[in-house]
Amino acid sequence: MSTPIAHVELYGDGPRLFVGLHGWGSEHTKSFKDVLERLPDDVTFAGIDLPGCGRTPKLEEMSFDAVNATVRSLGRPATIIGACAGAYHAMPVARSLGPDVVTRLVLLEPFAYMPWFFAVFVVPVTGRLLYRMVFDNPIGQSLTQASLRRQHVSQGFDMVGAFAKNDTQVAYAYLEYYAAMPHYSSFSDVLSQVRLITGETSWAAILKSIAMWRENWPGSESWRIEGAGHMFNQEAPDRAARAIFEPDFTPGRDVSL
Repeated sequence: MSTPIAHVELYGDGPRLFVGLHGWGSEHTKSFKDVLERLPDDVTFAGIDLPGCGRTPKLEEMSFDAVNATVRSLGRPATIIGACAGAYHAMPVARSLGPDVVTRLVLLEPFAYMPWFFAVFVVPVTGRLLYRMVFDNPIGQSLTQASLRRQHVSQGFDMVGAFAKNDTQVAYAYLEYYAAMPHYSSFSDVLSQVRLITGETSWAAILKSIAMWRENWPGSESWRIEGAGHMFNQEAPDRAARAIFEPDFTPGRDVSL
């Protein structure tokens, strides 16, 4: 049986290829909407919908093979952008395909571990029930969104509402998949350049994760979007685009925008 190819759409026609892997419960047109409106002239952007999301059909079993095959099908070296949970797909793909194919990883708000506010949803029996109360229930969605705004995580953007429009059971399968991911230190053998980008006011778990990733990859870059939260690509799209598409790379560099 041939390896399935995920749905991919191309934007722009520049010589530098960027591949976008969207966040949990999303699709490429949502995670990268504001970025796509700010593509530099020298960039081609390949937006991939992960299996079961957007226009890519569900798989019987979660696998990186569809993403690997799709990146290979593009036929040239690329930078892979992993938005939040998309980093969990970007890292194994980079390790599998190697730095000749994946020259750089750009990881937006990447978790180095599963924080408690996601881990509670995968606790046996009670976790799935709690998940349904939050994501399959309009009242739960509203309360969760209000909490995120109080924590300055999703200013001006209905993060939960956008998530809830997708197949929540597919999203739950991804959550279980992420919970089973290996320890973050297992990705220390990724040889691609790594750029980490986070919002200044994001979750404490994200800010802690950035420090962990820097320890894992001492030569990585760390970019911080001042005054923005977890959804910095919606909150500060011009600065987000600059951080994502900046061609120059300096190992160990720290940048604030």
